[in-house]
Amino acid sequence: MEWYLAMALGAVGGALTELLVLHSRISAWRAARRGARVRGEPLIPLARYTDPPADALAAVSLVVLGAAAGLLFHNQVVGFAAAVAVGVSAPALLRHLGSSTTVREAVQGPAPVGDGAAVGGDAALPVGEVRP
Repeated sequence: MEWYLAMALGAVGGALTELLVLHSRISAWRAARRGARVRGEPLIPLARYTDPPADALAAVSLVVLGAAAGLLFHNQVVGFAAAVAVGVSAPALLRHLGSSTTVREAVQGPAPVGDGAAVGGDAALPVGEVRP
């Protein structure tokens, strides 16, 4: 996939992540308002469930992370849905990538152990024998 398209779709995925968080907060607010209305209490303001400056900054960071993940994985992404999924999972993907020993391990997986040799140096022993 072209890098700019993968970045744009990754950014969309990051924005979708924040929209899901916002939706859950609005749903909780709606439930609290309904409960207050039933009990005859004053209605709860939306500001108790959201913090616009912090939420906007979090949204921007998720969009940027989604775009970065889209750029980083644009050669591995095939299809629009996959590029959006990379953006949605960008925080976890990039956290994993940052904690990997090498970028190659993160993208391609660990290197093979060899030509069928046993792990731990027991390859030279006859079958069934174990080092003491």
